[in-house]
Amino acid sequence: MAFDWRPLMGRITAAFRQELGENLTGIYLHGSAAFGSMSEGSDLDFIAVTERPPTQEQKEHLIAALLQLEREAPAKGLEMSVVLLRDCRDFAYPTPYQLHYSPMHRRAFEQDLSGYCRRMQGVDYDLAAHFTVIRRVGIVLFGSPVREVFGPVPFADYLDGICRDVAGAAQDILHTPLSTALNLCRVLAAAQEGLVLSKAQGAQWGLQHLQKQYRPLLMRAASCYEQGAALAWVSGELEDFARDVLDQIHDRLLKMQPGRVYNKEKEHRTKEEARMEMMFGERWCKVEIYNEYLKKIPSLLSQINTVEKMQRKAETELQMLQKEPDSFSRQQYQARLESTREQCAQRLGEMKEELNLILGLKEQLEQELHLRAGEIGQ
Repeated sequence: MAFDWRPLMGRITAAFRQELGENLTGIYLHGSAAFGSMSEGSDLDFIAVTERPPTQEQKEHLIAALLQLEREAPAKGLEMSVVLLRDCRDFAYPTPYQLHYSPMHRRAFEQDLSGYCRRMQGVDYDLAAHFTVIRRVGIVLFGSPVREVFGPVPFADYLDGICRDVAGAAQDILHTPLSTALNLCRVLAAAQEGLVLSKAQGAQWGLQHLQKQYRPLLMRAASCYEQGAALAWVSGELEDFARDVLDQIHDRLLKMQPGRVYNKEKEHRTKEEARMEMMFGERWCKVEIYNEYLKKIPSLLSQINTVEKMQRKAETELQMLQKEPDSFSRQQYQARLESTREQCAQRLGEMKEELNLILGLKEQLEQELHLRAGEIGQ
């Protein structure tokens, strides 16, 4: 069943215009609603663009309005980012944002609206995909035309952003089978054919291009997505599908030439790059991939430092809390601190694993290139 997003987005737009006034450049709808394939099981995605950063008070008022209006939203709720006009016109990856909301942050906002609004800003890899969709099919709810606000997004950045979404698909597909299966299809379509698809379109692409053994699963997924229903599956079906499609995505990323295929600015490679590719073949593609990841190390180290500070603060406050008399409020505060500590530990583990993978790839490449250079020199 289709969800009529217009009344709700009309109220959200009015709330944002009232709060932000002349600072609001525009509000832009993306996601399944912009593709025209929204159902009761979808979420409602939009981006608000401002010329200047909103004040702390404005951030709190915007989130309070969303918390109130989200009751009218479809099952998966609302997802919103506030981004500066300059960061939309002159795209950088990952992209800075001023404020973000999604249902996964609802509890944190409800518990500490002021503090979470103050902390909820940074950079987001997902914005590359959101901007790409807005430039293609986005709907202007208020403000300036899309092409006056959003500059070009290199396809390599779009592809990297959506690949990050499915990096954990082998596990995620058991918890969110429908969205993960459809995401895998559209990521593979992007990697193989350079397509920008909705989840519904991803299902149709998968039916046409993936192995016949997956047709029953994809037909059920397409039907469930349209109806907003849960996806049923047989034992082992989801794991096999995720593993197979992830392997195809991985193989495609290794084989393609990122600069020449997806980034027009790098279309004309230097003679040295061409010579290295001829000498080292697939290994040179790995070098290009490693170089892209290398650029992310400073941001990754900064994030690790920030999360470590949050973890230490939570541990210190837990120790101090032990001296306080037992009460219901103390128990609640202790539970929040323990949750924060656990989340920090989990996030630290993920980031350090990513850092180790980058460094491991560096060591592997150095060994492979050294051996290959020795073979050529003989």
